[in-house]
Parts: sequence; structure tokens; C-alpha cells
Amino acid sequence: MPVLPLFINGREYQIACGEGEEARLDVLAGEVESRIQKMMQPGAPAGDPQLMLLTALSLADELYDVRDQLHTVSSDVENMKNSDRKKRSDTEQAVAATLSDIAARIERIAENVEKA
Repeated sequence: MPVLPLFINGREYQIACGEGEEARLDVLAGEVESRIQKMMQPGAPAGDPQLMLLTALSLADELYDVRDQLHTVSSDVENMKNSDRKKRSDTEQAVAATLSDIAARIERIAENVEKA
């Protein structure tokens, strides 16, 4: 099992991962580091635990939103199965719009990760 050195907020962490997961872990660490740096604004807490907590809450908030959108899409798909053709067309458009929003959000996250 490979062990990858990750640098978060100036500290090195040795993190074990599965074979072939090193690149993904490195990208994820970059996202965490990027978010921590954004949290380090004037007046923001400077301690590691507080920054890690704020970063974790930020990621959890985003995950919650994405899960909520996924739930909406799932509900829309279920409604499609039970609706007539006209309603199905309207629902498909709503699902397509929601998926487009999710894709745009994922692209923004990826861009932030790539910048890190």
C-alpha cells in the first residue's frame, strides 16, 4: 500500500492509499489546501484545527448541495416514469437543466483543483 506525503497548510501528512490512487489523493489534497488558503483571510482563525474544521464544513456544505440536486434529479426521473408525454418532455428539460448546473459546478471545482 503506497504512502503519499501530502502538504496541507504547511504541514506534511503521510497518507496511505490503494495502488493507483496516488494521483487522485494528490488532487484531493490540492483541493483541501486551496480551500484552506481561501479561509485564511484577515480575521479568520489561524489555528490548524479551526481551518481544517472550516474547510471540512465548506466541503460538507457543497456535498450537501450536490446530494440535494441529485435527489431532485432522481425525483424528476421518477416523475418522468409516471407522467404523460407532455409532462415527460417538461421534466426532461428540467432534468437536463439540473444536470447542466451540476456539470458546471463540477467544472468549477475541477478548475479550482487544477489551479492549486
